[in-house]
Amino acid sequence: MTTIGRVIFGKSRLLGNISPAELKEAIQALSDAIAIEREKGRVTIHPFMILFKGLSDAIEHGAVLSPDQRSTIRSHLDRAAVDFGRDRDLMAEAQRLKRLL
Repeated sequence: MTTIGRVIFGKSRLLGNISPAELKEAIQALSDAIAIEREKGRVTIHPFMILFKGLSDAIEHGAVLSPDQRSTIRSHLDRAAVDFGRDRDLMAEAQRLKRLL
């Protein structure tokens, strides 16, 4: 799941844009990865970092999130702060994304 998100956001970085369908797929894939890790009891930083950085870059290139997507992302931002609040790099990406939302 994280690979799908990484590939979609990587492509959008190269092309300088992302379609709404690709944005939806990337968010869903990374949200699924986060949920699967949580169910297995081994949450890692990687899907959060890919999601936050990818979304920040996409928004800076003109991507627009739906209200439901914004709600999902805010939930992930809150969860990351609880789980990884001491990770400076992730928290910097989270702050960057919050400013863009």
